[in-house]
Amino acid sequence: MKKKYYLLGSIIIIAIILAVVIKNRYAQLTDITYPCVTVDMDNSKILEVSSLKIEGKVSIMTEKRFRGRIRIDSLPVTSLEDEKMSDILFFKNKYAKNIFGSLIYNTYNTDSAKIKMDYIGTLYMKSMKMDSVVIALADSGQANGKQTNRYIIAPAKNLQEALAVYNRVMK
Repeated sequence: MKKKYYLLGSIIIIAIILAVVIKNRYAQLTDITYPCVTVDMDNSKILEVSSLKIEGKVSIMTEKRFRGRIRIDSLPVTSLEDEKMSDILFFKNKYAKNIFGSLIYNTYNTDSAKIKMDYIGTLYMKSMKMDSVVIALADSGQANGKQTNRYIIAPAKNLQEALAVYNRVMK
């Protein structure tokens, strides 16, 4: 009788471990395109209308991580083939109840054997579903990546939609 319980317990433990490994190994694939706008929050006006494409894998079991590419039509550096986007490791913001991570692109220069890093800004979302995205743009002229008051917001086609998404994600 004891052998049956040991066998049943072992099968259940192996099944749980297998489920975790499979879920972690085969992360959720994402391929989404949204209309987006670049908003200057100082003046509450749209600077540019564009599109944002998210392609990659979302891992949510052990740590929230995105591996892939985020292309923004209004930012050419995000669409260049020799630019590789760093994985985004997301952290929880307990005050705004959102998650955030750094959006960084890297280029390897074969002539000088150096890596150039372009810090685009901080990406904020309400959840790993990636259904609402706010990117706080960094000042490209600053070496320290200082944030500006310009945001790329998706999905949004106009200022009203952009402000609604911004408020949902950031507050």
